[in-house]
Amino acid sequence: MPPYAPPVLLAGLLCLAALGLFCRFLLPRLSPAARELILYLVFGVLTTAVSIGSYALLHGPLGMHYLAANVASWVVSVLFAFCTNRSFVFSGGGTGWPRQLLLFALSRLGTLAVEEAGLFLLVDLLSVGELAAKAVMQAVVIVLNYILSKFLVFQRREKHE
Repeated sequence: MPPYAPPVLLAGLLCLAALGLFCRFLLPRLSPAARELILYLVFGVLTTAVSIGSYALLHGPLGMHYLAANVASWVVSVLFAFCTNRSFVFSGGGTGWPRQLLLFALSRLGTLAVEEAGLFLLVDLLSVGELAAKAVMQAVVIVLNYILSKFLVFQRREKHE
């Protein structure tokens, strides 16, 4: 186990406890738009943790090449993100889940391409450390994913008569 693992796990548990208190007492008092944005950020951070954690496990102890580990961690984090975004952030949106899952996966494939290109640029061309490059690209991907989720995947369609 890496020496930084116990403090990271402790910090994660403290963050989850704080998140629980926040959701219980403060979140219900916010406007719907603020609540959506905050929930997206919270689940974005959790999705990032799932992505980086699975990446670190696959690349480190399991020895998978960093680009392959990134794709595998992407699959895990996309499934996590779809479930949490649909259930908690955007409350299902306008269309049925099969169409949403397809749009979600396609939009995430687009941001995966951006992330893979960014990782290649940062790691292979600019010699940035792999985990640091992963963290930078995750920040870029979170912003792009919010825009695509809000305005493409989970948009509410008004019924016209």
